[in-house]
Amino acid sequence: MKKKNLINIFKVSFNLKNKKQLEMFVKKNTRIFELENYDSLAYLKLISKIEKNFNIKINQKNISKMHTFRSAYNFLKSKEKI
Repeated sequence: MKKKNLINIFKVSFNLKNKKQLEMFVKKNTRIFELENYDSLAYLKLISKIEKNFNIKINQKNISKMHTFRSAYNFLKSKEKI
């Protein structure tokens, strides 16, 4: 369930309407900056939504490590939020 929440956060943050694009992003480990709708503001919104949804603070060191869906998922898993 929580993984679906994270997928939805990415979907909304980067306006991923195409199901195939979303699936490729999640499964193929595509880098966030490779997304068609990527921009720095969308990335900051993503981080903010993750913090609010999972009740966690993400420091600068960890923000810079979140390049993919998998890295964000693994970070949350390590904090026992997923």
